[in-house]
Amino acid sequence: MSTLSDAKRLIALSSEGLRILGAGVSRPCYAGRYNMAARLALEDTTTQYTADERRLIASFIEGGDEEGTRGFMLRVRLTESERSELAERAEEAGTNMSEYVRRLVFA
Repeated sequence: MSTLSDAKRLIALSSEGLRILGAGVSRPCYAGRYNMAARLALEDTTTQYTADERRLIASFIEGGDEEGTRGFMLRVRLTESERSELAERAEEAGTNMSEYVRRLVFA
């Protein structure tokens, strides 16, 4: 099973994708940054992705919900160990922290 980390490594092959992701290649990044990097990487004509690689990158692009784009941001204070555990669980689930928490809360 391919993960978000696999998709980010593919995006980093594109100079534009890498420029937007920055340190987010090896660390968690927020969905907006991933979405922008993924779209730019997929549009980059100098990077040759297979159809499967393109599908993997696109599979993690978040769209807005049926009511439109998510505009509200909830800030939550966590200890470093809580943040690390959340990031690890999200990675294991193949998603980012925001989507992971949404899935748990709204399941």
